[in-house]
Amino acid sequence: MTTLLTTRPQAPRMITTRNVPSATWAAVYFGCECIGHVVWRGPWGIEAFDRNDRSVGIFATQGEAANALGQLMLSEESSTT
Repeated sequence: MTTLLTTRPQAPRMITTRNVPSATWAAVYFGCECIGHVVWRGPWGIEAFDRNDRSVGIFATQGEAANALGQLMLSEESSTT
């Protein structure tokens, strides 16, 4: 009998550089790997940058920005394998 082991992908998580509610910059991690960062742009939204400091876009929420970085990382991994 063959047993298949699958792992559930982790959601990207945000880690701020300072423990303050008004932080304007945060790193985004997928597991232990830093996959990018986000910058708050005031009324325009939250801009996401990949690990090479390229803008991914401006998003309405932190979650949307972090998810975009996670999707980008997964698409980069699948294109290299």
